[in-house]
Amino acid sequence: MSYTIENDGFEIIKDCIPSNKIQELQDYALSLLKYFERKGNLSLGDGELIGKITALENNNKYCFQEFCRMMGESLACQKIACQDDILNKAYNIFKHKNLNLVDCAVFFNHPEVERLQYKWHTEISYFPNCRELLTLWFPWVSKVNVENGTMVVARGSHLKSYPNQKIRKEGHLTQMKIDESYFSNDEKTPCELEIGDAVLFSAKCAHKTGTNLSEEARITMIVRYSEIDAKLDSGWV
Repeated sequence: MSYTIENDGFEIIKDCIPSNKIQELQDYALSLLKYFERKGNLSLGDGELIGKITALENNNKYCFQEFCRMMGESLACQKIACQDDILNKAYNIFKHKNLNLVDCAVFFNHPEVERLQYKWHTEISYFPNCRELLTLWFPWVSKVNVENGTMVVARGSHLKSYPNQKIRKEGHLTQMKIDESYFSNDEKTPCELEIGDAVLFSAKCAHKTGTNLSEEARITMIVRYSEIDAKLDSGWV
């Protein structure tokens, strides 16, 4: 089934990120992990990328947070965000080209790391002074599916508004939680993606972190597009 941001609140874009750009992102991640091994006097093991990132989160929360931020600021990430085909979709939604990239970062979902798992929410709750904000969400380490806790979106939820509860807990992501009962009649769509695929969704589209039933972390990247004059006072921290 095909989805559109206008009708459904999100769009799944197949094969939109070339493998060489994914490889560049992975190579940069490995270099950055070596840096944090030296900086934090850590040993992240000799395993694959997913294991090293998991070890960093487990051993040094501060270095992990910096890694997630720096990956979002990397040239490799910016190259993906600024692809013509993806930008053109954003331009069409905003109806102009005066856009900015904001809040790019790595997202991490491990079954044992509850502090990084989002409940039902909308991005507009974190950026209430934005008219619109588009998020591009994509896997770059391994594919994402129901088994490893991919993002779940409520189809058509962007056409409504919801009360939310702000929940802050030290060391955890700030939650702008929407009660799940509001989505009892909505189609809940797991975003199952191969590497190279992405989801583009509206700030008004409700979504949550899926339950990770696997033994490995689900690792993705987000980039956000806003209007240049948007007031980006957020509640992420």
